[in-house]
Order: sequence, then C-alpha cells, then structure tokens
Amino acid sequence: MLNTILGALLPMVVTFLLGFIAAWRHDLGPKDASVLNRMVLLYAVPLTLFTGTVTTSRTALSQDIPLVIALCLAIIGLYGVVFLFHRIIFRLPTSVSALYALTASAPAVPFVGPAVLGDLFGGLSAIPIAIASLVINLTVVPITILLLALDTAGREPQGTSLAAQGKEQLASPAAKLAETVKQPMVWAPILAFVVVLSGPPHSSAHRPLAFPAGKRLRGRRSVCQRHCARIRQNQSQLARLVARIP
Repeated sequence: MLNTILGALLPMVVTFLLGFIAAWRHDLGPKDASVLNRMVLLYAVPLTLFTGTVTTSRTALSQDIPLVIALCLAIIGLYGVVFLFHRIIFRLPTSVSALYALTASAPAVPFVGPAVLGDLFGGLSAIPIAIASLVINLTVVPITILLLALDTAGREPQGTSLAAQGKEQLASPAAKLAETVKQPMVWAPILAFVVVLSGPPHSSAHRPLAFPAGKRLRGRRSVCQRHCARIRQNQSQLARLVARIP
C-alpha cells in the first residue's frame, strides 16, 4: 500500500519541488508559468484524454454509466450543499457562496488526475478524468458564472431596464458555456466518446483503435515470447542431458 501511495504521489511532489527550485533560481518566471499552463491545457491533457478514451472498448464505456451518475451526483450535490450552507447558515453573499461551492466541489482533475490516477489505473484513468472534467466545465462552472452575474446585477444601480439586465445575465453564462465547449480539454474527450460509440462493433464490444505503434509492440512481444519459450525448452533438454551424465 505504501509503495502504491508513493508511486502515485511522489512524481507530483517532485514536480512541485522542481517548480520551486526553478523559481528560486529564476530559471522560470510568471510568464513561463502561463505558457506551461497553456501547453498542458491545450495539448498535453486533451491528447491524453483523447487517446485514453478512444482506445477503450464500447463495453467498458457502457459499464462506466454508474460512474457518470456518481460523479454528477457528487460534484453537483456537493456544490448545492456547500452553497446553501454558506448562504443560509453564514449568510454570505451569493457570489461568495458560489465561489466557496465551486472550490469545494470542483477539484483540479485535469492537473492532478493524470498524475495520480494515471499511475494507479493506467490508460483506464482517462475515462473518469474526462467525465469529471466535462461535468465540472458544463455544470458547476456555468452555474457559478450565472450566480456571480446575478449578484453583480443586483448590486448595480437601477439605471437600466429589467429586460436589459435579464438579457445581460443570460448572455454571460451562455457565452462562457460556448467558450468552454471550444476548449480542447472539453471537445477532445467528447470526440473520443463519439468515435468509440459510432465505430463498427466487433461481436458484443467495439474493438479499440489499433495504432501502428501498438501493432509493432504487440508483434515484438509475441516474438520475445516465442524466443523465451525456445530458451526454456533448450534449458529443459540440457538439464535432461546433464542428468544422464554419470
């Protein structure tokens, strides 16, 4: 158990330490951090989620329906509980309560998920990471933006009509939702789901996409297995010959 925990968390801790050392030595600055974040969110994580999802069988995806329901209930349910708790018990403003709820219910799945779950479950970890990212970006994030817009509009002076305020409040979450869907971290796993579900079935399941590199690796593995079998056979024959020697 300790080896599993260390294997999952130690690379992330070492990465954090390297970041602190790089900042302390002034090798990287704030501008470099933003570039690294864009590279991770626009390329590294979307490609990881796409390849991990598209190489999953259709049967495995259908078996993950309870996982989708559990993640939706956990994220959205915790968001509602935290929001109501801070709004009713502590009587905090709507915007502050929404931010607290978003912080509690929306973990940094795209950043921490591949590092921790990837070491524990390998390629299968892409499915829960993709589902959690989609649930967060398509539900609680637009809800938070809507609540922030409503709270801000309620505090502004009544200089505009109610109809104009309503249009602005609805336009802000809709625009943010459209912007979110355009992000590679959102549409890449959706595209992978579509590819898997629309592919030609093989018996009762969809065969994962076979990439040339994977074929080469499987071919080399079969060759190695044949050579190992021959070596074991030769060893057994040699052992029998040695046993006959007086």
